[in-house]
Amino acid sequence: MPSICEFKHGLKIVMYYNDHNPPHFHVLKENRNLALVEINSLKVLTAGEDLRSSQIREVVDWARQHRKELSETWETLQPRRQQEAQNEPYSDTRIFKIGDRAKGAQRA
Repeated sequence: MPSICEFKHGLKIVMYYNDHNPPHFHVLKENRNLALVEINSLKVLTAGEDLRSSQIREVVDWARQHRKELSETWETLQPRRQQEAQNEPYSDTRIFKIGDRAKGAQRA
């Protein structure tokens, strides 16, 4: 589960290898899945009760600024299916290069 961005209040943006469509990312806090956000539309597909509306807005605003990088990261993670099927090695060394940091966010 590659971590893409961490916000100062403990929220973390992650993507999973070989995840289901539509392209999306997860919002975690303390390893609990709090939300699922679609990358193309930035629609919040699911959100837990523990996630405040101000936190959702912050995450969506950040994602709007980094939508292209998020889409590229999604595409990079999904071909792993074919590589695993062919027993080829997969490099997991910081392929996530999200441009400018969000206000209050740090690169993972």
